[in-house]
Formats: sequence, structure tokens, C-alpha cells
Amino acid sequence: ILFEGSLYNSSDTKNNTVELPPTLEIKNISLNGGTNDIIFTPPYGETNQYGTLDFFSSGLEKTITITISSFGTLNY
Repeated sequence: ILFEGSLYNSSDTKNNTVELPPTLEIKNISLNGGTNDIIFTPPYGETNQYGTLDFFSSGLEKTITITISSFGTLNY
């Protein structure tokens, strides 16, 4: 779910939920703080929830590991 502001409000009509196709799965989430949520803080996009997660495609039988830095950069 993509949202605006510093706090998530589940009833905000500006929230944008992105549904993954059934052949794509997020696995092996290992983020600082043990959470499954990543919050990028304005204005520069840093995060305290840095770490790694895998995107697995059952259709392609392929896994891509995403690394998120504390600066908010993504590498894969």
C-alpha cells in the first residue's frame, strides 16, 4: 500500500493498493527491526526498515533479491 504523509491511515482515500499477480510472491523478508513494512520518510526517502527481500516468479521460476539501504536506495 502506497500512502502519503508520515503515518498510515487505512481509511485515507488517497491510499494506493498494488495487487501482485498470483505468479509473483514476496519471500524471505529480512528487514531491520523485524518488520514486514518499509516506510520511506520525506523529504529524502530514508528508511529505518533497511534489509533484503526476495521477489519470486513461479511463472519464470526465478528469484530476484532486493536490497534496501538506510538511505532508501534499492539494488537488485
